[in-house]
Amino acid sequence: MAANCFGAVVNDDTLHELSLPVTRENRAQVAWSRMYIDDKKGQASKYVANLKDMYGTGVSTWCLLYNATGDSLRYSNSHSWLGGSIYNPGYPEEIGNGQWAAFLHVHGEVMVGSLGAVVYRGKNRHGQDQDFLLAWSTPWNPIYTNKAYCEFGPVNIYEERWDEMANRLDQSGYVSHFTVDGVEVHAETERGGSPMFTATIKLS
Repeated sequence: MAANCFGAVVNDDTLHELSLPVTRENRAQVAWSRMYIDDKKGQASKYVANLKDMYGTGVSTWCLLYNATGDSLRYSNSHSWLGGSIYNPGYPEEIGNGQWAAFLHVHGEVMVGSLGAVVYRGKNRHGQDQDFLLAWSTPWNPIYTNKAYCEFGPVNIYEERWDEMANRLDQSGYVSHFTVDGVEVHAETERGGSPMFTATIKLS
């Protein structure tokens, strides 16, 4: 797994150790129950804080994503509005079940803030591939509020819909929640010029 993923992967071996039947639902439930063990969220938070220290001053969004879907999430696509960008090492290609991913999104060369989105591919409760979109807005001007947005849909649904997603993000608030097909996605952001954006994807 990538260096910016934290925590032991919850897999079939984990279920064997717990004497649980090997099912995707059990992998997801165990992952959800272990969200905070071994300080893995704390490790992810410290990692992105170190990225911010290396990057320096300016508007940014500290992003954390937890996977409790029972399977890996794989990077599909991303977009930055108004010149923003993801800071090295970028988005992890794969996030294991039971892992936190951490990454830093930063403002562009002009004073426009950090506005971005990432899409990870996983499965709904029925085993069908889905694209999960997570988006954040941290404006440069403090008179505007920070925003979080999340949703998911069929594979490749977001390829040519970035303007629409920008509008949905703009109409959102500090918290966003989306549930359908046995999956729950939750995203929230803090106040301030370098907030923590936290998202979770889990089977419901």
